[in-house]
Amino acid sequence: MNVDAEILELKRRLDAVEQEVTSQLTVIKHIYRVVNENRDGIADMAPRLRNVETDVASLRRDMPSIVADAMREVHDRGSDSGGD
Repeated sequence: MNVDAEILELKRRLDAVEQEVTSQLTVIKHIYRVVNENRDGIADMAPRLRNVETDVASLRRDMPSIVADAMREVHDRGSDSGGD
């Protein structure tokens, strides 16, 4: 391969790399824009998520008594109907 052909091949490959970088830069800019647009929405969700965490923790703490009360009620109903 002569020098001119090698230079043309290198230019072709450089153009291909430049197009790829440009495409990736466009994607990165789009992702950055979407993240910035959604930042406020995510920040607004944080307090609600903390409320959900609190509710779940409360439910976990109260679950044994809830189940015990339900089982007691089922047992009492069975006893009242003569099911024992």
